[in-house]
Amino acid sequence: MARTKQTAFKRPSPAFGGAAFGAAAFGAPAFGAPAPRARSRSPHGAEQETNAATDAAGAEQNKAAALMREKLKAEPVVVKTMRPGDGTTFPKEGDQLVMHFSGTVLKEGRQPPSFDSSWTRQKPFSFRIGTGEVIKGWDEGLLRMSQGEKATLGVRSDYAYGKAGAGCIPPYSDLCYEVELLKVG
Repeated sequence: MARTKQTAFKRPSPAFGGAAFGAAAFGAPAFGAPAPRARSRSPHGAEQETNAATDAAGAEQNKAAALMREKLKAEPVVVKTMRPGDGTTFPKEGDQLVMHFSGTVLKEGRQPPSFDSSWTRQKPFSFRIGTGEVIKGWDEGLLRMSQGEKATLGVRSDYAYGKAGAGCIPPYSDLCYEVELLKVG
């Protein structure tokens, strides 16, 4: 049987890497993004890396992830706008959407790298919303966004891959997506 977009997306590939931008909405570096490193110079001019900036960035990532996990206890899909869209062009069921995304598993401690990213592939992802081509959390959360909007989309496990998991996503995993809705229609 031929692979469809639905099958390919619902079984994400381990496309590690890609810059995510959404944790900044919570005042932290992006989930899964490498933390910046502070540098100091020795008297001889050689650069030495210190871990102070790395530790601080990691702590902020952990706080942002903990905040998202807490919000997901109250509601299955959380949308945190980072950059507003046009405010007039909202998707409706059946619309073709074109977007960029980067997905990360939300977990305790240090956040893992992205499990899939259209930015890494340098190719936007397109699908029809409300038709079951993507996880339920996307079908619900993206309806709240307008064209051009960038947001962090938190998705509770029962609105994602649930008890089955998918590829490198463990069962019962809450997910965090950084999304940019490029085109509606």
